[in-house]
Amino acid sequence: MRFLQQSHLIKFLWKKGWFSFLTIAFCFIYLLKISWLKWGDLIIDSGREMYVPLKLVTGARLYRDIFYHYGPFSPYFNAFLYKIAGVHIHSLIINGIITTCFTCLLLYKISRIFLNIFFSTFVVLVFLFVFAFGYYVYLGNYNFILPYSYPVINAIAFSLAGYYFFWRLLRFRTIKYGLLLALFTFLVLSCRIEIGFSFIFSVLAGLLISRMLEKSAIFLALGFVLAALLYVLLGLSGEGAFLNGALLNTIAANLRASDTFTGWLSGIANLQENTQTIFKVVVFYLFLCGVFFCGGSVLVKITRFRGASLRRAIYFIFAAIIIYAVFLFLKKFFYFELQYRCLPLMYLLVGILSLRRFYRCPDKANHALLFSLSLFAFILILRMPFFVRAGHYGFFILVPGLIVYHVFFFKILPDALRNKIIKASFCLGFLAVFIWFAAQHFLLAKFCYDNRTLEVSSERGKLFVFNNNRERRSLQLIEFLKQNTHKSDTLVIFPEGVAINFLSGRDNPLYHYSYLPPELSCGRVVEEIIADLEKKKVTYVALVQRDTGEYGFPAFGRDYATKIWEYVARNYLLYKQFGPYPFTSDDFGIALFKNKSSYAPNSI
Repeated sequence: MRFLQQSHLIKFLWKKGWFSFLTIAFCFIYLLKISWLKWGDLIIDSGREMYVPLKLVTGARLYRDIFYHYGPFSPYFNAFLYKIAGVHIHSLIINGIITTCFTCLLLYKISRIFLNIFFSTFVVLVFLFVFAFGYYVYLGNYNFILPYSYPVINAIAFSLAGYYFFWRLLRFRTIKYGLLLALFTFLVLSCRIEIGFSFIFSVLAGLLISRMLEKSAIFLALGFVLAALLYVLLGLSGEGAFLNGALLNTIAANLRASDTFTGWLSGIANLQENTQTIFKVVVFYLFLCGVFFCGGSVLVKITRFRGASLRRAIYFIFAAIIIYAVFLFLKKFFYFELQYRCLPLMYLLVGILSLRRFYRCPDKANHALLFSLSLFAFILILRMPFFVRAGHYGFFILVPGLIVYHVFFFKILPDALRNKIIKASFCLGFLAVFIWFAAQHFLLAKFCYDNRTLEVSSERGKLFVFNNNRERRSLQLIEFLKQNTHKSDTLVIFPEGVAINFLSGRDNPLYHYSYLPPELSCGRVVEEIIADLEKKKVTYVALVQRDTGEYGFPAFGRDYATKIWEYVARNYLLYKQFGPYPFTSDDFGIALFKNKSSYAPNSI
């Protein structure tokens, strides 16, 4: 009797999703623990997300007093966290944790529309192990906890929420879900405009095929109008800086960019090789489909054998052979980083199939959602169409498409088969393959986290970084600034490195704080920076060996920004050097300069 009661309790907890919740929570806490404070970078990108909210807390206005690449939601939300929890890295981490949990919930909720509890839980776990805590390049910026850009992770979470309420609007047709769709449309646009437009376009397509465009497009229009009003107000309060300044110029520069990094990232630079790789991955997946189909067919034959013990023995032997053969194939030919290379083709296929089923099946809301989500995932992936992977920007670009990807292998493909055993063979076979891929992704990420052992501490928090010359000399600069300069002294770091400003407590008073080729190629930015340097009488200038060769101009002051460096050379003297002088060797170096008007040779 007790056993039956326990069995009913287990079934109840499973159906209510408590086992899924506990599994996801345990994995999230584990990943948080092994990666704690081992995110971010001292030179590239991360400092912007630390520094801009700090300026807002001290009274600056976004776009008017300080430049920002993206929408206003994330920096103002992080500034709010600074106010209630203190100006500390932990405050930013709160944003990352909240966004990650919200994304997990939405991935599970949307996946449950198509998949059972087990596979929906698996989708969330893949997100956590491969994307939220992924680590595939030297920089620790491509994760959901301390990312290179909070607007991208916030926008992805809000877009998933928008899709969930879009589905509920299609199913229940009540105004409250329409208003929630409008709210999240507004929030996506307030984070990243291009993600917001992609979201609106794909949802409009879903409404169009559902014949609800006239009735429900008003909710998208409401979200768009609210976002437009927000940006207009920012433009007015910014005294023209938002509309006339470098922000829109930078967006335009990125759109027309043809630099080495953009070509490599999209895969266009090596188009022939990448196209061949995509074709090879398609063949690999077809091969796995063939293996699992044949394996399932053999299992059907085995079920006809007489004798339970004989069937079990043959099952075991055959399963062992199949598993060994598949994993030998994966290890030798199907490298885990190739897993997502054919995603654009898969999104197109799922979109076409869902559109076809929409007109043939009674459950139209589900197919309209899958069609719209496939379209959204495809548009997002156009940033890297021929070189799709979890690394770099893939950590957020691929997240909405995770649902589409797993629905294809765990729902669409098995549903095309009639026999239950063959269906199970497909599902379990691809489950094992995806577990293998996720494990390989995780092992690489864990290796990177384990090797971030150098502690960089300040009153605003600490981070662990790799113990090499780049990080050691950045730490030396931070410690030197804290011990040998006054808190009121100002510091500008060329071409990038505002995290050093944040951690050392030394303010950058300029409107701009990043001096990379795309920003400096826009309008009169170079002249504005020089004028700002002259007006603000910046105490210190640091030249950091941040190689910008991915933009076609490797060295600041030599290959680009020569006018800025001419101004620095006239008005500043070398004060302290950490390692070799920047850009004179392959070894990382930093040079700190002091304004001639306040220079004291014997002050060190």
